[in-house]
Amino acid sequence: MKYVVALLILVCGLFACNQIPPDVEKVLVLAENNRSELEKVITHFKHDPEKYKAALFLIGNMDGQYSYQGEMVEHFKAIFDVLDSLHRNNIKVPITSPILLHAWDSLVAAEGSTPQAQDAEIARDHQTLSAAYLIQHIDWSFKVWKESPWCKNLSFEQFCEYLLPYRASHETPEIFHERLRKRFGTLQDTSKANNSCDFTDQFNKQVRAFASVSNTMRLYPFDFSISQMEKGRRGSCAHLSQYEVMALRANGVPAAIDYTPMWGDLNRGHQWDVLLQENGTCYAFDAAASGFGGVYNYPYRFSKVFRKTFATQHPIDTPSIHEVPAMLLNNKQRDVTEEYTLVSDLEIPLTIDFEIPRDYAVICTFNTKSWSAQSYGPVKNKKATFTKMGRNLLYIVMYYYQGTYYPATKPFILQNSGSIQYLQHTPPHQEMQLLRKYPRFIGTLNYMSAMVGGRFQGANKQDFSDSVNLFTVTEVPEKIETALISQQQLFRYVRFIAPHGIRTNVAELKFFQGATQLFGKTIGFPDVSQEETGTGLINVSDGDPATYFSGIKDSISWAGLDLGKPKKITRIRYCPRSDTNFILEGDTYELRYWDGEKWVVAGKQTATEQRLLFKDVPAGTVYILHDLSKGNEERIFTYENGKQVWW
Repeated sequence: MKYVVALLILVCGLFACNQIPPDVEKVLVLAENNRSELEKVITHFKHDPEKYKAALFLIGNMDGQYSYQGEMVEHFKAIFDVLDSLHRNNIKVPITSPILLHAWDSLVAAEGSTPQAQDAEIARDHQTLSAAYLIQHIDWSFKVWKESPWCKNLSFEQFCEYLLPYRASHETPEIFHERLRKRFGTLQDTSKANNSCDFTDQFNKQVRAFASVSNTMRLYPFDFSISQMEKGRRGSCAHLSQYEVMALRANGVPAAIDYTPMWGDLNRGHQWDVLLQENGTCYAFDAAASGFGGVYNYPYRFSKVFRKTFATQHPIDTPSIHEVPAMLLNNKQRDVTEEYTLVSDLEIPLTIDFEIPRDYAVICTFNTKSWSAQSYGPVKNKKATFTKMGRNLLYIVMYYYQGTYYPATKPFILQNSGSIQYLQHTPPHQEMQLLRKYPRFIGTLNYMSAMVGGRFQGANKQDFSDSVNLFTVTEVPEKIETALISQQQLFRYVRFIAPHGIRTNVAELKFFQGATQLFGKTIGFPDVSQEETGTGLINVSDGDPATYFSGIKDSISWAGLDLGKPKKITRIRYCPRSDTNFILEGDTYELRYWDGEKWVVAGKQTATEQRLLFKDVPAGTVYILHDLSKGNEERIFTYENGKQVWW
């Protein structure tokens, strides 16, 4: 009898091991002509239970995994040849590279349009990946898992999500373990790190020495393969995080990618890496960044944060693309907002009716020009529910119908305490003094602050050995500033010199004798290449506050003018490197307010000074200031105690 029972258990066990799960069978059907390749993988590992389960995990979650291909993708790959050539010829490729931008513009002109990911052809993994590729990848992943000191506490489920995936996003899959272990092998051999966090800090420094952010490559809409990143060595935050997460996995560090599709108070999103630590918690950090961590110190506010997953997620409530924007229906991610900020579950009464009944509503923050959805929630009894919404943000709930948003509530502030404050314009009107159209974030403030402690000097010797201090900058310049000079001596040479060891970040320098502006030859140190960097000395006298000089060598940095002959200086106008979102004289501005359902013009005027004064404006609501003359950056604000409060 015991023999019979044992035999039955064995038979049942073998049957269970060879049962193909429904999700795997679904992918095998979708694979069509490539089905045999996927079946080879399953058969290959049938006698190794763990690798067999890993193969089923990868294949069962292949639906929705793909890379981009086609003529358009091939055309724009040429940008990597440009980058490779620049690196080989030791030409600088800073974050804003005029040379690289010119090359990109040439590719766009040749193609006839800017590339968009949705216009590319799709190569689906289950129809293209070979058995040899998947078998080699699984074998390598297990080798790394079993040998890494940072994976001792890693469960099989964690291994599947943080170490096993063969792709980070939609890049072209490559065999990568050996090459990435070779690239970072020295660190593996020499690191004295006692934990995975310290090791990843060291690892991140090595990636930073190798790759960095490029504004031009942010225009490249496709994900980089490993070989493309190693060739180009420049990319967006998304490209860098994808490369580093795969490099970490190849070197035995369990990691994933987190991202916010759009900050709650900014018009763009961000992507970064997370390390799965020995204690099971995740530590977030910016890929290839100077300072390990960084994400927790951003000045922007989180509305939603998601962790990218290889496994398909199965939410309880899934609307169709006709009911909510398609961008919200990503089943390869999970919500981790609570790991980054205080969150609230909301039940919001829908106070504005819509003629077509909707089963779902969306909750929005403001983008550059319009409201944009952060999440969706079901509607029941004229109330919409939303989970894990980031606090200290201004939201509005809207209906979504045929690609258009329609208001369902008044705007409201979800305060840090979790309480809600609704905004509604009120009869008492107010006078508003406006100084900016966009908030001044910490990055801009740092550039502006670089002038503090710097000195304006006059001299009659070219080397400034006889220099006289005319004015010292003691406060952060917030706009184009004016300094009145009482010095009676005449000077041929004038300059702004930054504090020792500080990089000059100056956009404009203008010197006056009475009402007359003085002109001369631009001089300074160091002589930064305008062609390579776009931040040469010429920018301080081009009349454009959007361009700037930025340079330093041997801790010295200055910019000025050779006036040709001695002149009396009575006034200096100067502008720091900035975002130029302060009020610009001569530009025309339009103020709008939200009347509960739409934007309404409150007034329009051309600036005659660096502030605007609007009278008789409805109070208590949300506002936006448009620069009709130029610029793109705009942000909504409330007006409280005579000041703009940005959201």
